[in-house]
Amino acid sequence: MVKLKDIAARMPNNAEVVSINSDISKQEILLDSLQKAIYTKCETSVILTPTVFQSNLFAKNWILGKQSIENVV
Repeated sequence: MVKLKDIAARMPNNAEVVSINSDISKQEILLDSLQKAIYTKCETSVILTPTVFQSNLFAKNWILGKQSIENVV
């Protein structure tokens, strides 16, 4: 994460870099939460919000089973 933050800090500031920095921040929060749970032998609760991870809905290799892409969305 430190290397990613360093790379992002050296990029010209624009909407994409702001988005990258936001994603880095979200991942740091997730990793910190998981680390706390691990080091407290799962005595600490970790709430993973559904917005932490995103999927590329335009990918051609989705395995949907009996669902349609509309149901996934």
